[in-house]
Amino acid sequence: MKARIVIAVLLSSVLFAPQASAEPPAIFVTHLYAHYKDADPWAKGFDPCDEYCEADFGKLLKAARKKHMIDYDPICQCRHGGDKFMMFSGSAGATDNDYIIKMKKLGEPRGGWTLMLRWVDGGWKIHDILEMQNGKPVSLRQRLGAAK
Repeated sequence: MKARIVIAVLLSSVLFAPQASAEPPAIFVTHLYAHYKDADPWAKGFDPCDEYCEADFGKLLKAARKKHMIDYDPICQCRHGGDKFMMFSGSAGATDNDYIIKMKKLGEPRGGWTLMLRWVDGGWKIHDILEMQNGKPVSLRQRLGAAK
């Protein structure tokens, strides 16, 4: 009887535990920013959010671009790529499925932006981006919410 309880507890912990990442968040970010090395990083018409963002966040960014609410790429905080980026810290988020990555451009003493990652359908995706405005982090998802 005790053996069955132990097996049931172990089995339930495996079935209901958050999925272990096949790709650590740092590798996800490394792959993402490798595309920004060149001055024109994306093939014409390619949107990085198609691959790297949660679907609803990607739709929000596309709508915001169409309405001219943003005129830059919030993932790199740039217009044309070519900059060197550095991840300078990472930490677990509020849940096991969230991860926070602080980014900055190489050579900049402070500031930067924060990628809010979420584990979705077997991989990391950008859930939100926190940008610094007046010295405070502001959620891009909230700021652009009117774009929908």
